[in-house]
Amino acid sequence: MIEYKSMSLANQIYDELEHRILTGEYAPGEVISEKRLVAELNVSRTPIREALSRLNQERLIKDTPAGNEVVGVSRQDAYDMFLVKSQLENIAVRRAAENITDEELEQLQMIYDKQEFYAQRKDYKTVLDLDNEFHEAIYKASRSITLETILEGVHRKMFKYRMNSIEHENRVDASVAEHKAILEAIKAHNGDAAEAALYVHVENACEYFVGGEK
Repeated sequence: MIEYKSMSLANQIYDELEHRILTGEYAPGEVISEKRLVAELNVSRTPIREALSRLNQERLIKDTPAGNEVVGVSRQDAYDMFLVKSQLENIAVRRAAENITDEELEQLQMIYDKQEFYAQRKDYKTVLDLDNEFHEAIYKASRSITLETILEGVHRKMFKYRMNSIEHENRVDASVAEHKAILEAIKAHNGDAAEAALYVHVENACEYFVGGEK
């Protein structure tokens, strides 16, 4: 049973189903019927239908004669998302370097310090969670609702490919080091350096996770 939160039940169900799809718990090609979800989540059909409608709009599922078929995020999708990140995230980090407040800098530093701490202890699951926070803090500091909305969605949908990184210590350590370069550039309010460091970070991630395949 999904627990009550401040958000609507439909939003909670959407978040849960999205997570299951993005983590691969619901595999591409798998059919998730309303009847099945009612039994699994112990909720009524109405909020499930609302959540499924949103997932369909996001193209994470599609309507088929058999029911709601999971589409998920393919390697091609991931590659395309890296292309989007390589363009839009550069703009976001430059604006963040220009607009970030002292309070936001302290928060970004704290996130990085935690990443470094947990990376040293090989708690890579926590490092991955903090990766979300690091990038989302940059998006917020860009002062662009458009960039923040688009990039948060893209970053979230790449979860499966980022999750695979926790199995590879070298990439995790390299990613944390790349975050440090981004952080230092933002702290210096150097947009050029921040953009350059971010570009290296995204390019390395793309090469590592999807091998540059189109």
